[in-house]
Amino acid sequence: MKLVRRLSQQVMVTTIVTGVIGAAVVLVQVSMTVRRAIGESIRGIYLESERPRCEASPSTFRLLGPGDLETWAYDADGRSANPAAPPFEQYGAASVLNGADSSERATGGTGGAVTFRAAASGPCAVIVSHWTGRFATASAARLLVSTTLLTVLAGAVVGLVFVVRPLSRRTRRLREAAAALGSTVGPRPEPTGDELDVALASLTEADARIRRDAAMLADRSTALRRHLGEVAHDVRTPLAAMQLALEQALGSTTDEAIREPVARALAECVFVASVTENLRLKSLVEEGVAPTPRQLPDLAAVVERLVLRARLLATHRGVRVEMSKPDAPIAVFADDVFLERCVANLVDNAVRHAPAGGHVAVLLSGAGGAFHVVVRDDGAGVTADELTQLGQRLFRGDEARQRDPRGSGLGLSITSALSARCGWTLSFANLEPHGLEVVLRGSTPAQHGAGTVSGVDGHRAS
Repeated sequence: MKLVRRLSQQVMVTTIVTGVIGAAVVLVQVSMTVRRAIGESIRGIYLESERPRCEASPSTFRLLGPGDLETWAYDADGRSANPAAPPFEQYGAASVLNGADSSERATGGTGGAVTFRAAASGPCAVIVSHWTGRFATASAARLLVSTTLLTVLAGAVVGLVFVVRPLSRRTRRLREAAAALGSTVGPRPEPTGDELDVALASLTEADARIRRDAAMLADRSTALRRHLGEVAHDVRTPLAAMQLALEQALGSTTDEAIREPVARALAECVFVASVTENLRLKSLVEEGVAPTPRQLPDLAAVVERLVLRARLLATHRGVRVEMSKPDAPIAVFADDVFLERCVANLVDNAVRHAPAGGHVAVLLSGAGGAFHVVVRDDGAGVTADELTQLGQRLFRGDEARQRDPRGSGLGLSITSALSARCGWTLSFANLEPHGLEVVLRGSTPAQHGAGTVSGVDGHRAS
């Protein structure tokens, strides 16, 4: 709108200035016409009736007209026999003395002087009529003022109707077309045959290019995402077999020289398997695959299985993983694949960031129609600024990058996306003096009885 207003203001100012200039030109033309008309009128009056009186008594000749119009007689050298006559030089009519037939001159404002030659010689050879402004009668003055105002007003109206308003409409349509570039609506130009149609045509072509490029990028992104999901799905089975073989090898030997490289290989295998599964689920989520919830009889069984799996690697790193759960089962209605991946990412993340000799606690509870999975570690934690960014795509804290440069922050971002898709909530909090707490909350279809519990926080510890 500012652009349109500026253009409109410029057009209006230009129109008014043009009107004023036009009015000034009209005034000049009117003034010249008036002077000529006065000259012809005085010449006619003088030659027809006043010439004999001037020649009879040049020392007293003075002709008065309407307003302050005065007429005086001078000889061929510019001298007047009437001592009351003004000096001839003030009229600037030397050309008449040099042989010119007449001369008209403005003397400021609406004043003027008309000089003409009436005879070749004698005291009445040159006649001068002059006025200082009052010659313009009230009606003439009103005519000049009204002419000026009407000229300016007409110019402003014409500029507003035929320039400003069409320009405002056209620039508004141009702005709307520019704003619609690449949108589902797209620009809708309305050709009118003016120069702005060139800009509208360019916008339409640009919109078509944007749409083609966007469609091409979307197709490529979809193809890449599907390919990534297919690859991740294909490597799940060999990775699972490799992990199982490494776990068996690690459990069947006590030789530290063998256990150390096997444990490292197992850790890498688990890491790759976790990343692969996250990538697979990420591709499914981005494809718009909705969760398929079903009745799970006991959430504790899922959490316990994941904790037992994590303990194998955690023990090798010197990290203890503890679990607390209620005696009564916690039935949930959820997508088991999404739920397992969410909890697995939280537990694996805590084990990876816990220091050697540290602890990880997994606390499961269910009350009030909701379940809570709390995962705590005693690692370095994150800063207050980083806390608000956890769960965002590919975000990792500074401490995490220093401890394990391999990670990409994919696990927590996938957990956050899966939780949102399933209607669960994910929250983070720093622990004192150090450490991080992550809480996954979701709803349960019903409470399944009550049991006696013991251990941490009223839970049975395992």
